Amino acid sequence: MIITPGLRRAGGMAVVLFCAVVAARAVDWPQYRGITQDGTSAETGWLKTWPPTEVWRANIGIGFSSLAVSEGRVYATGSVEHKDYTYCFDALTGAKIWSHSFPVAGNPTDGPRATPTVDGDRVYTLSHMGDLYCFNKVTGEVVWNKKITTGRMNEWGFAGSPLVDGNMLILNAGGNQGMALDKNMPSKVIWSSGGTAGFSSPKIFACQARRIVIMQTTNHPKGGGVGIDAATGEWLWGYGGAGGTIQDQDPQFYGTDKFFTKCGLYQISPDGKSLTTIWKNDNLGWSYSLPVIVGDYVYGITSNSRLRCVSLADGSVKWSREHMPEGTMIASDGKIIWFGDDGLLIIFKADPKGYDTEGREPYKAVVKLSGGHQMACPVLANGLLYCRSYGGDLVCLSMGAGKAARSEKGK
Repeated sequence: MIITPGLRRAGGMAVVLFCAVVAARAVDWPQYRGITQDGTSAETGWLKTWPPTEVWRANIGIGFSSLAVSEGRVYATGSVEHKDYTYCFDALTGAKIWSHSFPVAGNPTDGPRATPTVDGDRVYTLSHMGDLYCFNKVTGEVVWNKKITTGRMNEWGFAGSPLVDGNMLILNAGGNQGMALDKNMPSKVIWSSGGTAGFSSPKIFACQARRIVIMQTTNHPKGGGVGIDAATGEWLWGYGGAGGTIQDQDPQFYGTDKFFTKCGLYQISPDGKSLTTIWKNDNLGWSYSLPVIVGDYVYGITSNSRLRCVSLADGSVKWSREHMPEGTMIASDGKIIWFGDDGLLIIFKADPKGYDTEGREPYKAVVKLSGGHQMACPVLANGLLYCRSYGGDLVCLSMGAGKAARSEKGK
């Protein structure tokens, strides 16, 4: 692990940084794509100065997984020389608190894809080869571990992040409708299906009558995406059409009874047993970059490198910008944070009127990371932005407390 020399010299930096951060509304990021699993954060007041200041940096090994941040700790996974690692870092200083490794089979160039999930005093991880671990989040002690052997993994391995719902640990693994384990007794399988697992992470929708697990699958006979009764594992409905191996379009909820994927907008009936298509088109197309919803509009990138704003009312394109690099995005405080394959960091206003409105240029900076392919979405938590590359560089940038961080480095 590397900590920037300027921060080594600044003994009081962590205290100054923390005080500056909490002045804004600070929010943790305990699981894949944040608290609400949609790539958005309720954090405000984080963009104080520009460009951002690098606070600390570490190398965690190759992988596509994103990060979790909870109670002052950052959780990450990576692969180094045929071993998978889970790390816990101090969120402010980058000091390694604990790590755990285990040998992993399969292609050594793949690395983990699933993001750690924090629940209470535990953190759950899933390797691309089906190694499921539960750690004490403070000490790193292994509470239990289990190998997923039911169902079949897809061609790229398991990619969906674990989801905790009550006493259940729900996985896009164990079959094309996923599986649910008792989070305290992993030998107890609550439900599981046959077939091949998909790529997306499961999400929970609560309607009047039941809780529904929604996720994309691989070659499910009744639809590319499925709705499953969370209590029983019963298939309720499908959407998006069957077939295809790249099914990573995580659903995102809109309003109280609708959800969006890149292929359309759907409405769930009050009893949860049926689904209605409101609109369907390919205006956002396919891309590994997942879109984000701000207000009544969705912002995303297409397979031909167009950044678009699409109306959720009817699926129409409000504006489109050509030649954007592949990358990932999150949203917070009415802004989009875009992290591109080339390390380009862009922040622009989420505005249906246009990409550059009122003559303003977006904030732009370059984050120097090794390995390219920034498929892991950035994480914003407590005024700090965390970016991770496939090659294993993990960088923490000061956003909400940039001025304080720079003043300390200058001492």
